[in-house]
Amino acid sequence: MISNLTSMPHPIPGFVGLLLVAACGSSQPTDTAPSPTAPLPTAGLAGQRVVVYPLTLIAAHDTLGWTAALTPRRTALDHADSLLGETLTGRAPEVRWVLPPAVRQAARRYLDPERYVRLAFVPRPR
Repeated sequence: MISNLTSMPHPIPGFVGLLLVAACGSSQPTDTAPSPTAPLPTAGLAGQRVVVYPLTLIAAHDTLGWTAALTPRRTALDHADSLLGETLTGRAPEVRWVLPPAVRQAARRYLDPERYVRLAFVPRPR
């Protein structure tokens, strides 16, 4: 009876071998392309003008090492605004976006202190 048990093949090494063959035989996909981005749900805004206010703060933690990239603050803010505008117009072209450069231009035009001084001293007809 004991001789019969020792002469029988043990199932564990065969099972481990089968697992190794299965694990090594599978190949991983080499294409790591990102999945397509879903469109923005802007159907209700189609054809309307939507104002995108300019960014006023851009910051990163010191441990990230982005200080050099964000050092000229105005340049970094303008770049971030352009990326935001590009993304919005690319993903939702049916909306008429009023992007930060146009908002800044309108603000300079209408909030010019000289303009208000001139308007204050213009004689009004009686």
